[in-house]
Amino acid sequence: MDEWRIKEPAGEGYTDMIQREFDFYDKTSDEADTEEIPIDQYFPEAEANKLAALEAFNKHLYRPNTYLHKWWARRSGTTFRHILKQLVKNPLKRNYYESGGLEGEIIFDPMMGGGTTLHEAIRMGANVIGVDIDPIPVLQAKATLNITPLIRKKSIFNEFLRALRNKLDPLYRTTCPYCKQDAEIQFVLYGLRKRCSCREVLFIDQLLLRKEKNNSAYICSNCHDIYSDPDHTCSAQADRALVLKGTKYCEECNEPFSDIGDIPFSERYVPLAVVGKCSEHGRFFKTINNDDWAILSRAQAISKKINWGDQGNFLV
Repeated sequence: MDEWRIKEPAGEGYTDMIQREFDFYDKTSDEADTEEIPIDQYFPEAEANKLAALEAFNKHLYRPNTYLHKWWARRSGTTFRHILKQLVKNPLKRNYYESGGLEGEIIFDPMMGGGTTLHEAIRMGANVIGVDIDPIPVLQAKATLNITPLIRKKSIFNEFLRALRNKLDPLYRTTCPYCKQDAEIQFVLYGLRKRCSCREVLFIDQLLLRKEKNNSAYICSNCHDIYSDPDHTCSAQADRALVLKGTKYCEECNEPFSDIGDIPFSERYVPLAVVGKCSEHGRFFKTINNDDWAILSRAQAISKKINWGDQGNFLV
C-alpha cells in the first residue's frame, strides 16, 4: 500500500494535494467532455446482479475485512468492482476476474460511507481519496485499510474490551425474575411515543416477545407486565397503552397518530422490558422494576455529559 493512501487531515498540505488533483482534471476538462470511457457504452448488468445476489446471501459466512465493522448502507463489493472495471483503460484488464487495471489512477469518493469503493479500488491497484462528514466511516476505513499485525490487533482489542467492560458493566446489571440473583442485561425493549388528539400511546412491533412451545412471553398492552400465563390479569393500568406498529388511527377518537417532534429524540422512546441472561435460568424477559429504572436513568444522565466532538468534515 502506498504511503499516501491513508492521509490524516493536515491543513494546507493536505488541501494542496487534493487541489492539485482537481487542477489536473480542470486542465483536461475539454478532453474529458469529449472522451468517452467504457462505462458510458457498456455495463455487465446481468453479471453484476448475479454476483451481488450471491455476495448478499453469503455475507454472514464469508466476510472480507470490508465487513469488519457494521455499516447500515453498505453496498456489494462485487457491484463496485464491476463499476470500477469499466473505468479501466486497457480492454484486456476489464474482465471482472482480471487482477489490477487501475494502477496509477486516483479514485475519489466524496461520500465513502462503509468504504466499499476504497477497498475495491485499492484491490485493483488504484490510489484512493475518501471523504465523509461522519467520523464513524473514517474510523472504520482506517481500521480496515491500515496494515496491523494480528497479535497487535488482539492486544488492542483485549485492552479495549477490558476498559469497556469496566466502564459499562455496572450499567448492564439486573436481577433474574426467577432466582433473584445478579444477571446481565442483554437488551432493553423500548416503545415509541406517539400522540393523537386525545392521548399519548407507545408503539411496539408486537406483543409476543418470545415464542416457545411451553413458555412464550408476552407484554400486556394495558399494564405493560411480562407474562406467559394465558389467564393473565392486569396488576394496574399503565399511563400509556401499547399500540402495534402500523396502526394509523386512534380507536377512541379516530384521529391519526403522529410523532412527537417537539421533544429530544432520545426522550421519544420509553423502556418497557429487560432481556437478561442468568447463569442458571438462561435468557429471560422481565418487566422493568425500580432498580432497573435507576440504572437506566443513570446511563441516560451519563450520556448527556458526553462530548461528541466536532461534527465537521473528515478525510481519509
